[in-house]
Amino acid sequence: MQAELMMLADSAFPSGAHGHSQGLEYAIQRGWVTDAYSLEAWGRDAIVFGIAICDGRALIQASQINPRSTEGRAGLFALNAELSALRPGQLQRQAMAQMGRSFLRSARDAWPQKLADFLPPDFLNNQVGPASDFVQYPLAWALVCRALEINIQTAWLAYLIAATRQMVQVALRIMNFGQREALSVQAKLTSLIQGLPFNLERELGARLESAAFRLDMAGLGHGSLDRHYFRS
Repeated sequence: MQAELMMLADSAFPSGAHGHSQGLEYAIQRGWVTDAYSLEAWGRDAIVFGIAICDGRALIQASQINPRSTEGRAGLFALNAELSALRPGQLQRQAMAQMGRSFLRSARDAWPQKLADFLPPDFLNNQVGPASDFVQYPLAWALVCRALEINIQTAWLAYLIAATRQMVQVALRIMNFGQREALSVQAKLTSLIQGLPFNLERELGARLESAAFRLDMAGLGHGSLDRHYFRS
C-alpha cells in the first residue's frame, strides 16, 4: 500500500498534473509572486482557503462513496458537479477533469484488477458523464485510493502535499528561483499541511468552499496571458 501511494504521489505518475499551474503562472506574470516569501504566502493561502476546503474536502467525501451502487453513482455525479461549479472558469474545469481522467486511466493500467473490482467499466473507459467535466481530479484520486485500500487521511495528506510540490515546480521553471529556496518553501508548506486538523465526521458533513480569491482570479486570468508555459 505504501509503495502504491508513493507511485500515485510521484510527479512522474502520468496524470498530466505536471503540465498545469492552477493559476500560479498568471500570478507570477502579474507580479503577485516574485520570490520565496511571496510564493510561500501564495501557497499558504491556496492550501488553507482553497485546496484543503475544496479539493481536499471533495476527496474525503468521494472516498466514502460506492460508485457501483445507484445511490453512490448519483452522489458522485452530484459531488463532481458541485466541485466543478466551484472552479472559477471553464479552462480550470476542463483541466481538472482531464487530469482526473488521465489519473484513472493510468491507475487502471498500473493495477487493472484492483481498479476493475471497485470501479464500473464505464468509469475506467472514460465513457461516463459530460466529457469536459467528469471526473474532477480530487475525485479520481479518492476513487483510486479507495480501490487500493489506502487510508483516507493518508490519501488526503498526499494529495495536498503533491499540490504544493507542483506549485514549487512551477516556480522553479519560470522564476529566478533556486533549488534551496524551493526546498525551503516546500518544507514549510508541508509542515503547514501536516498541522491541518483532520476530522472525518466533520468533513463529511461540510460543504465544499473556496475563499482563496487571488487563486480564483488567477484561474480566470490564465487564458488571457500572452504566453503560456503551463495549461492552467
